[in-house]
Amino acid sequence: VTGGRSGIGRACVELLEASGATVHVIDMQGADPISVTDKPALEALAAKVGPTVDVLINAAGILPPNTTIDGITVEDARRSYEVNVIGTLNLLAAAGASGSSVRQVVVKSSTHVYGAGAGDPAYFRETDTRTSPVATRLERSLLEVESLVRDFA
Repeated sequence: VTGGRSGIGRACVELLEASGATVHVIDMQGADPISVTDKPALEALAAKVGPTVDVLINAAGILPPNTTIDGITVEDARRSYEVNVIGTLNLLAAAGASGSSVRQVVVKSSTHVYGAGAGDPAYFRETDTRTSPVATRLERSLLEVESLVRDFA
């Protein structure tokens, strides 16, 4: 589980452990920090994990604290893109590589991919499309991640 030390990732870890699953956490917090942007470290971990990974859950993601997405610095925007988009690309590439033992991939996303227009429904289905143009960097990066997932599916 990437991002497994906080938020949705941590909740996934707790549920999986409670069900008796063996769980490996990829996170920048903790005793053995690993970034999803560090492809060699991910490859080394994959070799160490074992012959079969039933599911890879990608819950890693960052957004600089205490600011709007449009108010962040170029450096913070770059780091956010590297973790959220390039990190997802690294994980999908590793999961889809020849000889990979990953059976399933789950990627955390957000309703931000659908936008938030005044005429939008209260609930979205995965088949729904945006009704408004992309308004923030966050929406843009989430749409790119969704596209990567479709390309690797």
